[in-house]
Amino acid sequence: GDSEDAYTTQVLQSLPTANHLPESIINYVIRTHECVILNDATHEGNFINEPYIQQNQTQSLLCLPLLNQSKLVGVLYLENQLATGVFTPECSQVLHLLSTQAAIAIVNAKLYSKLREGESKMAQFLEAVPVGIGILDAAGRPYYANQQGIQLLLGAGYGEHLLISLNALQKLIL
Repeated sequence: GDSEDAYTTQVLQSLPTANHLPESIINYVIRTHECVILNDATHEGNFINEPYIQQNQTQSLLCLPLLNQSKLVGVLYLENQLATGVFTPECSQVLHLLSTQAAIAIVNAKLYSKLREGESKMAQFLEAVPVGIGILDAAGRPYYANQQGIQLLLGAGYGEHLLISLNALQKLIL
């Protein structure tokens, strides 16, 4: 049902985390959608025994979910191995704000990619159709035509220069 969908995460592109990032912290953020901030990761919090933290002597750590409309679209992980208390409340607040914008940007990029893919498929389909297809704008000027449509427009008396620019537009779409 709907409650199952709320916890489904699809990995589109993933970096291997083994030995490169603290898996338990990242998995916790993915599972709970909660931010983890540790001011002294080797001495405080629930992740003291995380192998990555012990091996790398991570001092300050911030891991937060990138959420868009309560849906996880990514995880931001930042660490500092030189100083404790790096992620102050003010810094964390700014990072939360930026993470919201990053999540929106990720979603928009995915939507734009799907739109371009759909436009490309539509243009390929229109070119493959063995009949002339022409689209006019609100003023009645040709906006798009497939190759068969261009031949029909030429036969209908539209100027060659207009069709050349239409053909250039068509190549941009394909």
